[in-house]
Amino acid sequence: MISKLNINSKFLLLLTLLLVCLPNSKKANDRVRLKTQFLFPSQIMEKVGILEVFNRINTFSGNKIKFRIYEPNSIVPNFELWEAVGREQLQAAITLPGILAMKIPANTFFADIPFGPSFIEFNVWMQYGGGRELKNKIYEKKGIISIECWGLPPETAGWYKKEFESIEELKGMKIRFMGIGSKVYNKFGINTVSLSSKDLLPELKRGNIDAAEFIRPDSDLNQRLFNAVKFNYFPGWHSQNNVGELIINQKIWQKLSPNHQMIINHVCEANYLNSYVSMNFNQIKPMNELKRKGVKFRNLNNKVLKNLKKAWKEVIQEESKKDPLFAEVYSAYQKFRDQYAIWGEKGYLK
Repeated sequence: MISKLNINSKFLLLLTLLLVCLPNSKKANDRVRLKTQFLFPSQIMEKVGILEVFNRINTFSGNKIKFRIYEPNSIVPNFELWEAVGREQLQAAITLPGILAMKIPANTFFADIPFGPSFIEFNVWMQYGGGRELKNKIYEKKGIISIECWGLPPETAGWYKKEFESIEELKGMKIRFMGIGSKVYNKFGINTVSLSSKDLLPELKRGNIDAAEFIRPDSDLNQRLFNAVKFNYFPGWHSQNNVGELIINQKIWQKLSPNHQMIINHVCEANYLNSYVSMNFNQIKPMNELKRKGVKFRNLNNKVLKNLKKAWKEVIQEESKKDPLFAEVYSAYQKFRDQYAIWGEKGYLK
């Protein structure tokens, strides 16, 4: 799907070829080899265009920048990717900011934001509302830089063994739920656990968990969750947008020539939009396939969403009191949303 956006591809090709021809302060034979670990398997990374991103960067840099790919958990555990890149055990990694939010809750506002903004508003926040500056400040302390490299549509609200009409019906259940949204569920007496993707289906079949939040229809179909549960709820209140990032060790980044930095930035920038568009399209076929397999799609009713949103506001207040960085980023984020509302609430059809 990435190649279908030909205008962006042609523009990118012309731009990067020009960049390659510009004077370079580095030696002509300088080559960079970046040991890069994926958060997800290569098959998934291929779907969102990351393998093509690496190929393009290599081509447009005149074969001077090459990413050596390592599969998830092969060098360091996935939850240690940021630290490993910061200390140069890895030179780069493909990650999600929302995973880092499990260690640094403020990172929530750079990716998986419960009851968060649309894709357009999110990107206005990041590019013009101060989001990127705040994110850079956090990452610089870890000795890394972050480049948004693929965009993702909303997730589902999860897979459940039975239908429910109120959030109270989930009390006492054990649900696989990742990110800060798990703290929202905890407020209703719901037990949340973190599980890797490979453990989801076995744990559901064994009855060790009652439900699971995973990703979106294409990924959920591949996980074959329909073999254990049949009710798939929408919308993904906890993740209306998601962002994939390429992180690179800061010292290594600073050693790259300006031309090579620009190539990486522009290739990722093009794929960020292309992947968001293609991944939205790529949910249609899987949803129809899931329906054929007997999956029942359900929408969370207004009462459930209202209660979840109220609980999210409570989580915000609690996190802000104990975490000054969370409070700082949330304050800036909410200030931006309040300012944007005069346009956002009137400029688009509801």
